Amino acid sequence: MQAKDTQSVLTVDGDIVLLTATGKHDIAFAKSIFADVLQACLQEKKSRVIIDISALTGEVSSVEKFDYLTHVSTLIKNYIFSGGTPPRIAHLLETEYLEQGKGYADVLAKQLNLNMKAFDSKEEALNWLLP
Repeated sequence: MQAKDTQSVLTVDGDIVLLTATGKHDIAFAKSIFADVLQACLQEKKSRVIIDISALTGEVSSVEKFDYLTHVSTLIKNYIFSGGTPPRIAHLLETEYLEQGKGYADVLAKQLNLNMKAFDSKEEALNWLLP
């Protein structure tokens, strides 16, 4: 899927639905593609997700993070209500970006009852996803 300055590839790798995005951060695009991630989870009967945005450039404000996570929360609630298994979602971020956020997105995800966490290492994300 593509937006003006953002591209993404959605694949299934074993037990994991993997979304890899490149280009420029675009919250509208991120919100629109999350439904595709949940659709892939439903079709493939998977509940573990990695969203790799470590190659994206540009800044995302706290307001944009809040907007994205509240949108995701609504989509997941509807997904579960429709019979989907609650997904466990790891976001892969660039180390510098993860440190800048100081866990804001993780705290907000927890407050919204999302099983979601941010990482700067795919190995750490996999360890968390596949205990």
